[in-house]
Amino acid sequence: MKLLKKLGIYVLLLAMTLTMVACGPSGGETTTTKPTTAAPTTAKPTTAAPTTTPEPTTSESGAMEIPVDNLTTYMSIGEQNPWKDTVYTLGEGNTGKQYVKFNLTPLVDGIDGGVHFAGFGKEVAGFADLAIAVRMAQGVFDARNGDVFDKLAEVPVVTNTAYLVEIMADMDAKTYTVYITPDGGEKTLIAENYAFRTTANDTADLGKVFFISAAANDELQADSFTRMAMYTEGKEYWSYGENYGWQQHPIYLGRAYTGIVKIEFDMYTNVMPVGGSVSFTNIDRELYNFPDLCMLCRMNYTFYDARNGDNFETLGDVPLATDTVYHCEILADMDAKTHSMWVTPPGGERTLIAEDYAFRTTANDAADIGKVYVISAHASDQICMKNLKIEDAQGSN
Repeated sequence: MKLLKKLGIYVLLLAMTLTMVACGPSGGETTTTKPTTAAPTTAKPTTAAPTTTPEPTTSESGAMEIPVDNLTTYMSIGEQNPWKDTVYTLGEGNTGKQYVKFNLTPLVDGIDGGVHFAGFGKEVAGFADLAIAVRMAQGVFDARNGDVFDKLAEVPVVTNTAYLVEIMADMDAKTYTVYITPDGGEKTLIAENYAFRTTANDTADLGKVFFISAAANDELQADSFTRMAMYTEGKEYWSYGENYGWQQHPIYLGRAYTGIVKIEFDMYTNVMPVGGSVSFTNIDRELYNFPDLCMLCRMNYTFYDARNGDNFETLGDVPLATDTVYHCEILADMDAKTHSMWVTPPGGERTLIAEDYAFRTTANDAADIGKVYVISAHASDQICMKNLKIEDAQGSN
């Protein structure tokens, strides 16, 4: 009996230890103590290899559904072939203002083809169901504007030349803007606030994309496909959990900011203790995990800290409380690869928590700021960012 009682105590202690470990913030972006200078992590994080594209699935309608992957190349399907049954999906919930960019290369002379978008839940029976269209036709680029194709400027189409296509769509206003940049050439506005196709102006989200050529398959190539939500002033952005695909939810800041960059935002949490951050990186980085984020403002258990090279550190003491809005400021030097940070609690003092901290060692080649992520350590919707402002700020302090 004494032996069984001792074994029972050991089992109970082991269970309590495992529970404490499981309940703490997860690894990689959180620490378990409150140092003024955080100790180095025990293992240096590495950039994860890109995931493979999931196997295509067949929907109830018989359509082949393939999730879009920015590392995959897509070839056009001819108009007389089953292009409607090959659906490339961008996912659900892509509402509000959306940003899409991709490279588009014509592979034949006299190309007639383009890239077209529809809502996620839309059953596409033909071109009339496609709200947004960017096309190569008659030797130039154009875009759909309500009932017609139109263009504000001419960008000639040259066979086997890659063109960067950028689309900024407002799914509420039912309008979109298009820029075309030839390889080594100038960025040109060809469509500004063009209306969705008249027969598809009820499209509320950006959920499907189709690559179509008029004559035959494989006449048009698209690659490096990226979709991001565009930052909308006044909107609240809640966090995605570490294990809930935060990497797939960047927020596009409208352009790439270089030089001295001033960033301000409000941040709060609805749980305690909490782990998570508002994190920044450059516009063109293919992001796989934390090592790709060059700088961040972090809620660490019960206080704020920031990344400094390989470590997390803090110069000041700003305690955390639930449902309390903190004003955060970052002054980043994109050339020096350093940043300073201040946090102001409501009614409290503006506190310096980072001064000329180095960008994260694994992302210290970041030359601009173009994307932001809101991340929480465990479940989603634990940290909120709002009232974001970002500007060029030479000489600010």
